[in-house]
Amino acid sequence: MLGGPGRHQSWLIASFALLLFGAPRSASATFIGVDDGRLLEASCTTFNPPNYCGDPVSATPSAPFAPFDLRVASAVGQASQNSSISPNQLSGTLRVLMGDLSSMRQASAHSLFSITFDVDVATPFSLTGSGIGGNNFNRINSLSLAQGTTSIFSVAIGSSFGEPFATSGELTPGRYTLRAELLEYLPTYQELDFQLQAVPEPRTALCFGAGLALLGLGARWRRGFARC
Repeated sequence: MLGGPGRHQSWLIASFALLLFGAPRSASATFIGVDDGRLLEASCTTFNPPNYCGDPVSATPSAPFAPFDLRVASAVGQASQNSSISPNQLSGTLRVLMGDLSSMRQASAHSLFSITFDVDVATPFSLTGSGIGGNNFNRINSLSLAQGTTSIFSVAIGSSFGEPFATSGELTPGRYTLRAELLEYLPTYQELDFQLQAVPEPRTALCFGAGLALLGLGARWRRGFARC
């Protein structure tokens, strides 16, 4: 048999380079943070003094776009959030819980995720999640994705047994806001979990698949040479 493993290894490298650099180039699809409006709040007041609830409590991330994993609580309610922002993913889990309000004049628990970001190239995306809770004049459990005043996707959770949601598409270059919010005034529990993901570029997937195929061919050739 003519040639040898070294010759075919060189052919593999040249073929992979052709696939890698011959494929159309494009800028990296990423989420570029502009504004971070994440917030936690909890408060309550009693009918009669003394007001044992204390002062309202609130919390924000330690720095814009930093990981945010925190809980705040009043005497009867609490709000929490575990969220993160990366160049190709925005994700979070929001929870609020309200207890016995029999001695309360007013109480609330609020968990807000609001991130404004830019994309500078056309970016395929998927947005998935689920929620537990409800929406009416006493509560909010919602998520929305918008470009300026144009809504791309929105959902209002109205189930106490879990309600999944999903959408996908392409974000054109521009500025967007992803907003998820829980607000509770009544004795109940609410939860909202979500993930906005930039889908990998086709060029990246092509190169990865081609690399795997070439590696497989290389292994077959090496076994063939070993039998000669």
